[in-house]
Amino acid sequence: MKKFLLLGFLASSFLFYAQDDPCSNTSTLSVTGDFNVEASGTYPMIIPPQNISGSGSGSQVFRKNVDIKLSLGSGDVFESCIVKLDLQDFDDGLQFDIDGTNLLNFQQKHWDNTFGANTTEFNGEGRFVTSGGMWTPWSGQGNPKLEISTGKVQLMVDTKNGGREDALPFMDSTVADWKLISTFTYDCLKGFNLLIGNQNGGGGPSGINAKLTVEAYVGPCNTNTSFSLQDDNNKITVGSCTCNAKNDGSLALSIEDTKYNYTISVSGVSDPIKISGTNKTANVTGLAKGTYTVCFKVDENPDYEQCFEAVITEPISL
Repeated sequence: MKKFLLLGFLASSFLFYAQDDPCSNTSTLSVTGDFNVEASGTYPMIIPPQNISGSGSGSQVFRKNVDIKLSLGSGDVFESCIVKLDLQDFDDGLQFDIDGTNLLNFQQKHWDNTFGANTTEFNGEGRFVTSGGMWTPWSGQGNPKLEISTGKVQLMVDTKNGGREDALPFMDSTVADWKLISTFTYDCLKGFNLLIGNQNGGGGPSGINAKLTVEAYVGPCNTNTSFSLQDDNNKITVGSCTCNAKNDGSLALSIEDTKYNYTISVSGVSDPIKISGTNKTANVTGLAKGTYTVCFKVDENPDYEQCFEAVITEPISL
């Protein structure tokens, strides 16, 4: 794990701590069509929320159509690309297509048992009824969010027990016009067309109020994603020698996260230093002027190591 050092003054001593290098890239994520916006260089790259808001005329379905493409920079590494639709409200079903193929289509008749749906989770005491006698997506009940990733689409909705679940598996897929295809793929690098709209099976024009966000994760990254500590977890305070040729320099070592046990090595010091349990500090004394390499290791994770160079000085001779 690559680190860099930050240096701050602390009385007559010096305090060192380390931070991770950020991920970096020269790629560009673009969304064009009914709106045009792009993002580049960050991790993740995020297209800020774009409004999808309006209603159809009569029985007409309201739709938005965009093209999404990631242009990968030289040496960059593609990880993933996710499309999210935050739904403030919709009336009363949804649909989306990728490259002209309809992958999701439902209406009120697929979830409301008063319309004949064979399900109890959206009416009465059902899990998605957080107020009143039925789920009302046209009022935004349950804070619905449609999440689309390769091979998976989920409509995440609040439940009355305080959690969030995908509502789609609880709808009645035997009712006509239902569509949910979970074996689809899309390729942000090649680019794809996305159509998002809504359906109204309860009469009247369709309506939707939502925000579309696209996220792309592109490296390379120098961070260790399997194990990490807060940026300023490992610290060293350097105490300089008080007189020339007097070996009374010191290193005060400290950590923040006490969930782990630490072994710290200091060049020129034969025995490693241990910090464990509820302890957060340790000291090394009797050190001469010089440069010392100090390495923090976590006993529970042998792959983790963070090293510093600490310089002990002595007064300038007059």
